[in-house]
Amino acid sequence: MNSTETRKFQQAFNRFERLLELQGYTTATQGSYCRGIRRFAFWYGKCPHSRITKTDFEAYFSELLKTHSWATIKCDRNGIMRYWELVLECDWPWFDLVKPPIKKVLPDILTQAEISRILDHTTELRCRVFLFTVYTMGLRLDEALHLKPGDINGQTLMVHIRDGKGHKDRLVNLPPN
Repeated sequence: MNSTETRKFQQAFNRFERLLELQGYTTATQGSYCRGIRRFAFWYGKCPHSRITKTDFEAYFSELLKTHSWATIKCDRNGIMRYWELVLECDWPWFDLVKPPIKKVLPDILTQAEISRILDHTTELRCRVFLFTVYTMGLRLDEALHLKPGDINGQTLMVHIRDGKGHKDRLVNLPPN
């Protein structure tokens, strides 16, 4: 990009960052979308504008497929779509241009015997309690690390999980043991 295009892009990019924040996107999503539009702009060699053709996007995503995962490609597509809507104030005309393959993968589930073996080999009581809590309540690591005694209601046998995935709160049943 020449200096004029770089300056033009920086202004549009700064506006994009502000608009994403105003739309309430999480910091992680803002970062992903900004990386995507930056990656596209530098590949394109100019400040992205509404006259970019479907062929340009096909070439970009074809190149991206060679070096990046489907998750990155999907984030780039979503970031470019938001840039189009928020900065250029245009509809994204090629929504179905990039569709990652849908994979149905079952999660690995540990048997009760495997869980017992893990807990039996955990000698430190606080680690054992932590693993038992995470497993029995199905908590994410971050949720378990931020759990406080005040979040546990012994009368209703409910645990208030605060600020979980997607910054959402939820209630989880407290196991009797």
